[in-house]
Amino acid sequence: MKYGKTFAVGCLLLTLGLAASGQPLQLFGFGSSLVVTGGPEFGKNGTWGLSYDSFKNELAAHARDYTFQVRFWLRNTGDSVLPFNIDYGTIDYADAWLLSPGHKPLHISGGYLRSSISGSNVIQRQYYTLPFSLLPRQEGEIIIALRQKTRDYYFDGISVFSSGALATVFAGNYEKNHSFILFQWLFQGFLLFQVLYMLFQWLIIRRREYLYYLFYIAVLSLYFLSKFELDLGLNLLFARYPILGVYLGKTMMIVAYFLYFRFVRNFLEIPANYPRLNGWIIRIEYFLLVYGALDLAFILLTMNDRMQTTVFTVVLLFVFLSAAGFIFYLFRRRQALIFYVLTGSLFVALGNIFGLIVTWVRDYRQVDLGFNLLIIPQAGVLLEMLCFTAGLGYKSHMWEKEKIRSQEKLIEQLKANEQLQNRMQTIRNKIAQDLHDDIGSTLSSISILSDLAMRGLGPRGGDERYGEGSGVRGDDAVRGGDTVRGGDSVRDGDTVHGGDTVHSRRSDNEQTSRTMHEIKDSALLLMERMDDIVWSINPRNDSLDNLLMRVRHFATTVFEAKGIDYTIDIPKNISELRLPMDYRQHIYLILKEAINNLVKYAGASRAVIEVRWEANWLNLCVRDNGKGFDSTGITGGNVSSENVPRGNITVGPQGNGAPDTNVPVGPNDHIARGKNLSTTREGNGLIGMRRRAQLMEADLHIRSSPGKGTDICLSVKVG
Repeated sequence: MKYGKTFAVGCLLLTLGLAASGQPLQLFGFGSSLVVTGGPEFGKNGTWGLSYDSFKNELAAHARDYTFQVRFWLRNTGDSVLPFNIDYGTIDYADAWLLSPGHKPLHISGGYLRSSISGSNVIQRQYYTLPFSLLPRQEGEIIIALRQKTRDYYFDGISVFSSGALATVFAGNYEKNHSFILFQWLFQGFLLFQVLYMLFQWLIIRRREYLYYLFYIAVLSLYFLSKFELDLGLNLLFARYPILGVYLGKTMMIVAYFLYFRFVRNFLEIPANYPRLNGWIIRIEYFLLVYGALDLAFILLTMNDRMQTTVFTVVLLFVFLSAAGFIFYLFRRRQALIFYVLTGSLFVALGNIFGLIVTWVRDYRQVDLGFNLLIIPQAGVLLEMLCFTAGLGYKSHMWEKEKIRSQEKLIEQLKANEQLQNRMQTIRNKIAQDLHDDIGSTLSSISILSDLAMRGLGPRGGDERYGEGSGVRGDDAVRGGDTVRGGDSVRDGDTVHGGDTVHSRRSDNEQTSRTMHEIKDSALLLMERMDDIVWSINPRNDSLDNLLMRVRHFATTVFEAKGIDYTIDIPKNISELRLPMDYRQHIYLILKEAINNLVKYAGASRAVIEVRWEANWLNLCVRDNGKGFDSTGITGGNVSSENVPRGNITVGPQGNGAPDTNVPVGPNDHIARGKNLSTTREGNGLIGMRRRAQLMEADLHIRSSPGKGTDICLSVKVG
């Protein structure tokens, strides 16, 4: 801002034809109303006698070491109060006294690093002039003490402006630079809008990168406000306390770089996607924090702003080269979001680098470029914010797409969970049905048989509890438990052959023994079926290998017990295939039923079990060379009792198609409910096999003909 003021005044003086001639004291805009009656004289540390050239040389060599003085005498020749403004260049501290005989001394403090003078107007504040006034015909001595704290200053003599001349300078300067001032207003407004936008984004989304970017923009806004606050006609912070601009100028830029690195790391999710690069960026961030603290301490202790600027330039070049390496590394990933953010980062870095270069040219080569150099980094910031806004829009679009994908995935998961719940409900119903059909009916049989055993009777004919048509001879129709001796009378309805002993302990013991065997067999059957149910729901048995191992064990046991030569062909490439629980149970019970039927009814001497896995289809076949049967009536899933070979009468429920290990009983000891159980058992067994195949949407093929054996093949699609 020092150079901005000097350049503006110089340009306007040329425009008004008031060009400075390098003289030590000049008056502008007074005509003959104000005259110099003495001086100027120059000195340092309270001594006078320096020439103007010597004064400037001493000031250049020892600006921070001495207090330099200028004094001159002015007289108001008019009959009215005459205000005037003293311009002394851009000096950090300026103290001026007006001494006039018969008047109280007047002291005014000003300078670039001091607060604005109380009561001064916007023009006086902008040009740091010292306002005084002389009464009509008053003559006074002006003494100005100049002190410099920083190394940057500008002094080219003393200029005294009338209020009209200073206003003319201001108006001309405004007309010449109104585009620049308008740009500064727009720039600050854009930054303020970006801060508010980031604040709203953070309040809604609560992501840290928005907070980092908000503070980054806020710090940049303060930094540029410290340079142009007076140019904008404001008197907020840095115009009130100019020393803050010196202390915090470079520190604010360092903090801005730190926040920007933090923002980029979080916005591009570098910690998760590029952990090694994230480690290097964190090191740069810590370096900037340490350097910022040291820079602030250095300027507070030394006020050597030239050394500060030199070190800052070197550090900025180092950070720029490091950032260039990061940018090159990330650009190779060819992601759209990275292009947006890193292009903006490149604009910021280039704006600052070029700004430092032209500043160095101006300061050390004394080249006046004709514009305020801070426009260069400001242009970089504006381009970066445009890139960020575009990147934010792109990321929001990606978030929206990701949100939609997540919602779709959630919907699919909910559907899968619903299907799983339905499937689990089906399995629970199936287990309950199995327990009811297999376990319940078997326990009922055990209860009935146990009751008979307790009463000392087997399942003899004529007991009305075992149904009609049981085929018992009339001469044996004696109620259980009655003992009849010769000559004794019997109850009504009892028929006794003469000379026969109705009650026989031997016969009762045989019947009781048979009943106990049936209880034992029913209990074994119950244990077997319970074992099947428990095995089928155990998740450790989900692999096909466990299923086939159980089938192999069952088949080997029954084939060897019946002396049947067998072959079990199972390839090794399907051992790790996983099966759903219900599929495993259905497959096992179908194969078990097929093996049971083969052993009991086929009369085979040779059996083959073959398993194949082809194109997601699991094929399982049970073949024998037994007597076979006519299978033409069971294709298509309709099994009739006429198509099934007749065999032994068995005990136990067959409605669900479960395999049977029932014990046959004698021809005169049928336990039935009004029908031949041979037909019911075998017909229901094949129907149960077909029903289980349909539940898996599998294909079940039963091929057989009399005298040519039987092939039962199950094809299940898995995966």
